[in-house]
This record gives sequence, C-alpha cells and structure tokens, in this order.
Amino acid sequence: MKRVISFALVLLIVVPLLGCGTDNSNDKSSDKAAQNEIHIRVGQQDINYTLTSRPFTSKEDFKKAYLEIDREKLIYVPRGTKITLDIKEQDVKASVKAYWINREGAPNYNDSFGAPLDMDVEVEKIGDSIYEFTAERLLQAGLSSYYEENEKITAGYVAELQKNDETRYCFFIIQIDKN
Repeated sequence: MKRVISFALVLLIVVPLLGCGTDNSNDKSSDKAAQNEIHIRVGQQDINYTLTSRPFTSKEDFKKAYLEIDREKLIYVPRGTKITLDIKEQDVKASVKAYWINREGAPNYNDSFGAPLDMDVEVEKIGDSIYEFTAERLLQAGLSSYYEENEKITAGYVAELQKNDETRYCFFIIQIDKN
C-alpha cells in the first residue's frame, strides 16, 4: 500500500513537470530574431515593424500590431518615394496591402463583410531577397469627405511573406499625404 501511495505521489510531481515544455512556434522571441533578418527602408531610414505568423483579418489584429510599433519613430514618406523590403532570405515571395490607419491603430474602413478595406500595392522584386514598391495615395482616403490642405495620414502596410508552406506577416506604418 505504501508503494502505491509513493508511486502516486511521484506521478503527481513528475507528470506536471513533463508538461511544462515550451512551444516556441508562436514565441515572440523567434519573431524578434526574424526581425534582424528583415530591413524595411526609405532611403537610409529604417522603418519599425512587427512580425507575426497570424494574418490580419480584424481591427483587433491591427490594433495589437500597432501597439507593438514605436510610433515616436514614425517617418513621413512623400508620395512617389520607393520603400525597400530586404528580407535577407531567398525564395520568399512577398505581396503587400495598404490600409488607412486611424489613431487607435485600426483601419478606417471595412468592406461589406467587415474585413478591413485594403489596397493592393504593386511590388517589384529587384534582387534575390529584395523587393521595392512606391508610396502612393491611398484609395481609402478618397472615401473621406473631410479635406484639410497638406493633411498627413497614417498608412499601414502588411507584407505577406511566403516561403514553402510557411507564411509570415510584417506590419509597418508610415506617414503619407492624404490628398
């Protein structure tokens, strides 16, 4: 009887310890390490971003990513300026969507199904792992009837990075001209 009780006590202690392993598949430290492998630049200025394995399908996804970015370092990018994505990894396919982001970090408009209204951005591959696109006026800004001369807005970009069966999403924001 003492052996059964001793065995049960050992199991009560050992089993929880065996289940305490960590799953690093969604670990932010792995995303932070990957951030050293990606550079987003306008000229010589680096653009802050956040990297995730979850797609951006709701306002909450955008708000969470928005809070992770240092908005004090938000830069103004004039229309027509080239933005470079240096992924530092070959065989990655990149596509980019643009959103008009409000002060809370969410896109300003949704489509009829509730998905954030986006604009496809034409991305050009200019090297093995380097992509480039031009900062343009956001079509969503045309939905606003409010006009202020020289108004600046926050544009949010989501770069979808695909390699084999893995997809990562890189979110970054810049200031652009509304009109």
